[in-house]
Amino acid sequence: MSVDPFVTLRRVAMIRVPDDGRMVAAVTRVADEFDRALALAVERSATAEQRRRLDDDVIAALARSGVGRTLVPTELGGRQAHPRELIDAVARTAAADSSTGWCLSVSAGCKVFSGYLPEAAARELFIDPDVEIAAMLAPTNRPKVI
Repeated sequence: MSVDPFVTLRRVAMIRVPDDGRMVAAVTRVADEFDRALALAVERSATAEQRRRLDDDVIAALARSGVGRTLVPTELGGRQAHPRELIDAVARTAAADSSTGWCLSVSAGCKVFSGYLPEAAARELFIDPDVEIAAMLAPTNRPKVI
């Protein structure tokens, strides 16, 4: 069973703004761009494996799809969607190509932090929500017996 991460978004757009062709067209464009990015990831997966890095065209196609903006606040140019939408997108991407899915999960997932920063800092760090990033949080303290 394939998962369409944008099916919920399509339904919401159709229900909320059925007469707004621009919104429906934008939602359809995002879903179409995502489908093209996945097809390209599959097509270039062997080359990516050989080079040990994602293909630049695949990275650009994912950026064009807007999937990296899923958890970014609308004030910063994101979609501020429910995290489930990103989870579904990552699952579908990983099913198509595991390396691309991993990279998408790290980059798009890290962008959730943009919503927890003071706005000025978020605007400075997330000046372009399509730029791919990677971050890691790890505990730095040692546990104490109490």
